Amino acid sequence: MTQIAGEGRADAVVNRLTPYCLGLEVFPKRGMRRDDIVPGLRIIGFERRFAIAFVATEDLVLIEGVFHGGQDYEAAYRERDEGWTDLRNCAANLAFSGAPCSSCSP
Repeated sequence: MTQIAGEGRADAVVNRLTPYCLGLEVFPKRGMRRDDIVPGLRIIGFERRFAIAFVATEDLVLIEGVFHGGQDYEAAYRERDEGWTDLRNCAANLAFSGAPCSSCSP
């Protein structure tokens, strides 16, 4: 985004996006469920220009990605390894151990 819109505009978006994402802690079970892409994945819009992909567990909200406009987030998940198929397990592991599961680690 910085390359297209400039650093100032990108910073402004991040400054608005961050509190919005932190607000998912209050009511994390919102957004459209997309179990057809990845079990537990939810998608929520932000400012009509962004899609936020996340997984919510009892203890944690894991932001998986922020996609702008016409980006194909579905394709991004289809291209991932099979090790990414259940993000809820990874989010639960991160919540309890402070580290991602072995299949999600680079």
